[in-house]
Amino acid sequence: EQVVSTLVLAKDLLNESLAAFEMMDKNVLRLVRKDVAVHLAMLKEDLFSSHEFCVLVETQGSNETHEDEKMQHFLEASMEKEHVVDGMLSQDLSQVLEMWEIRESCNPAVKATGYNYKYDLSLPLDALHELILRVQQRLDGTPAQLANWGHLVDGNLHLNIVTPGMHEEDPSLTSTIEPFVYEACVALGGSISAEHGIGQQKKRIPCSIVRKGSDCSPSHARREAYARSKRYPESG
Repeated sequence: EQVVSTLVLAKDLLNESLAAFEMMDKNVLRLVRKDVAVHLAMLKEDLFSSHEFCVLVETQGSNETHEDEKMQHFLEASMEKEHVVDGMLSQDLSQVLEMWEIRESCNPAVKATGYNYKYDLSLPLDALHELILRVQQRLDGTPAQLANWGHLVDGNLHLNIVTPGMHEEDPSLTSTIEPFVYEACVALGGSISAEHGIGQQKKRIPCSIVRKGSDCSPSHARREAYARSKRYPESG
């Protein structure tokens, strides 16, 4: 709820300058810190030990001073409203790169941890946390854990289920997860095609589950993939 409130405030105060609003949960930040980002001074234990989520906000504008002032105002307002409990503004390019390295390390950190069941989903903002809670409840009693991040400006969630120390698919776990994740996503008004398209693994899922009224044809998938690749050239 606080993450969504922070995004609403960011859209209000940063307007068209808002270029990115990336969410990472504490589970994926733990994996990043453990596996690939121990050298990042910014990734401290207190960043995720007591807080469920961390967000990375970026603006783009022609006037750097004006952008800095808007970001300062946004951070102060977020903390004043108690949407955010702690935060920092980058002071130079090296800090900007370090912040983004944390975000871009999410995918390789999860891959290194164990077998990764990846779901690229798009949901209404008020349904994101509800889906995570439902999946977590579904996983209770299994060796799997959730590790999530996403581009919340677009309502895009990278829902990742990983089995630490196990690097091969577990058919029984797969049957527990699927089609549950797909059905829960659609029931909450979402889509399972999201940023990276339907993909090869999801081809076995009926089009009616993917998204009501969606076009599952190969030509449509190619158009969707091309459009998204222009907006998000990086993977994951």
